[in-house]
Amino acid sequence: MQKLLLWISCCLLSVSLFAQQNGNIAGENHQNDVKNACLSATITAIQLETARVQQWVDLRKKQGSTNELATMQEMLRKLHVDMKKYQVMNVNDYLLPNKTDTIDDVDALFSNTFVPLRIETIAWVEDKPAENSILYVENMTKSGPWYHIAGIMEGDYTRLQPNIKYHVVFYTIYKRSYWNMSDSYICITEINK
Repeated sequence: MQKLLLWISCCLLSVSLFAQQNGNIAGENHQNDVKNACLSATITAIQLETARVQQWVDLRKKQGSTNELATMQEMLRKLHVDMKKYQVMNVNDYLLPNKTDTIDDVDALFSNTFVPLRIETIAWVEDKPAENSILYVENMTKSGPWYHIAGIMEGDYTRLQPNIKYHVVFYTIYKRSYWNMSDSYICITEINK
């Protein structure tokens, strides 16, 4: 009888360890999927930002204006450096922000310093979503914070229907230059009704 109980205990322990190991593997796989989505979205964000700044440069040149031209050209140079960095980055080297925030931390959101964040909130889109669409969040003002979608987990934008509120988790992944307003490119990693 004692041998039977010992055998059953060993079997249960083995099953428990196997389940725990599978849970750890699943968690690591999800974390890698999130990193992969955020890295891809970061590259998209840099492409979007480069196109915006290039339009500003082209407009200044067309108008014959040198107003802030040097600053914008420096922005382009930094964007090109960032693009090279992220294009060759291994997904394992991509660091997800370890700070989780809510939209309640107004001082952090309106800081001129970009801080990558993991944000959980209620959010929606007003039109059919795509790259560079604005994700609206509860308590958003006309001054922001503004969140421009640069990526979504599994690339499935149809998961967001216009004017339906969702509980979402997203990462602010790259600064979007827009005067002194809080403006970021984001990657959405979770969507729940």
